[in-house]
Amino acid sequence: MVLPEFQGMGLGRILTDEIAKFYLSLGKRYRETTSHPARIASHKKNPNWICCHQGRNINPSNSGLGGMSKNRLTTSWEFIGKT
Repeated sequence: MVLPEFQGMGLGRILTDEIAKFYLSLGKRYRETTSHPARIASHKKNPNWICCHQGRNINPSNSGLGGMSKNRLTTSWEFIGKT
């Protein structure tokens, strides 16, 4: 999470990409799931990420949880580190 006063600067993207690169250097995969529209847009523009899943998964037992994100599109992404 990036504090509100530092949001919109690309810090979350840079940090996540560096963590993903580290996992790849260990021979591991790195995946992220998000429903945040700005995060989805960022991944769509970045060739280092591929979309693995797009849709909504609603768990009926948790129907009261999730706040505003429960009605958003949920996507899963894998870092492939092309560039």
